[in-house]
Parts: sequence; C-alpha cells; structure tokens
Amino acid sequence: MLKRHFKRLLAAIATVVVLATPALSQPSLDISVLNRHSWRGQPSNNSISIQPELAVQIGEVGTTASVWSNFPLEGKKTEYDLTLSQIVGDVAKVSVISYYYNGPFLDVDNHDIEVGVSSNLIGIGVYAGRFISGDKVKDDTWLNVSYTLSDSLNIFAGVGNGNYVSNGDGMSLVLLGVSTVNSEGYSGTLQYNVDTETPLLIVGKSW
Repeated sequence: MLKRHFKRLLAAIATVVVLATPALSQPSLDISVLNRHSWRGQPSNNSISIQPELAVQIGEVGTTASVWSNFPLEGKKTEYDLTLSQIVGDVAKVSVISYYYNGPFLDVDNHDIEVGVSSNLIGIGVYAGRFISGDKVKDDTWLNVSYTLSDSLNIFAGVGNGNYVSNGDGMSLVLLGVSTVNSEGYSGTLQYNVDTETPLLIVGKSW
C-alpha cells in the first residue's frame, strides 16, 4: 500500500513539474568539493567528496524542487537527496526530503523521508525535521539552531534522538560547531560531536 502511494506521489510531482514548465525559472547549478562529508555530526566517509546541486523554482509562489548528491571518491555509495520546498508567508519554509542511497528508485523502502520546517529571523536560523519513513530512521527527530555572528561567520548547535545519539532515547545535545565562508567560495567548518566526543574539520570550495 505504501509503495503504491509513493509511486503515485512521484508521478504527481512529475506531473506538476511538467505542467508548470512554462513557469519554471532558470535552473541553478552549484558544485562543492569537500575534504570529507559529514551529516549532522556523523562523518559518512573519509574521502574527498564532490557535491553538486541542481535546483529550479516552480512558479512565483516560493516553490522549489532540487536534487543534491554526494559523490565520495572512495568508500560509501553515492547519495541523492530530492527536496520539494515551499516558502510560507516569507517567514518559514516547509520541506519534504527524500534521502536515497541504493536499490530500485521507485521502492519506498529505499527512501528515508523527512519533513522539516526552517526559519531565519534576525540572524537566528532554526530547522526542525522528523523522519516519517525509513526502516532505520523513522521517528528520528533533529533540531538545529544557528546564529550569524558576521557575514562570514556562524555558530550552530544540533539536538537529536534515535540514530543521532548512542543510547537512542530522548532528545540530547549532539553537535556544536562554527563555520565560515569567504566571498570566493572557500569554506571551513569545525564541529564537535558531543555524543561521541569527537571533533571534525571540514574544508571545501563552492562554485
């Protein structure tokens, strides 16, 4: 039943995109190269990663569809993240994200689906996300708060449960960090996983 609904959802999204083609904006393409990839404090590989993102705005009401991918030069398989987001009242953004790693694409069991809400006011950014699908991650919840210290410097903290923490019970502080980026696209992030007590330095370049 869930698989059938998932296929219908994909077909509906494809139909909307096709019908909205005249209203699509010029697609944007961004590419980043990082010394390694980490997601919410959890390093996924110890290899240089290439991360392209293709995004397109649908209409003029704040709807965006995007595909982001992580290509590690060594180690784990490629990851694809498909996102459909909607800006709500110029205050918040609601997103549905499908994390896909391998297996038949139309099989819902191969997708971890997260619903999230984000907002950014007076330099404070907040994101709250919860997985609604995924055998290993369903019901995992993540809350991230960031603060802009300057045009090029941010600090952030993340709280999570489930697979984000060792005991898996209750919401706990998981991540602390600071990030910087300059006008030429060079970036650096120093983060500390409070749960595993390990630091991680990530540097990269974006175009």
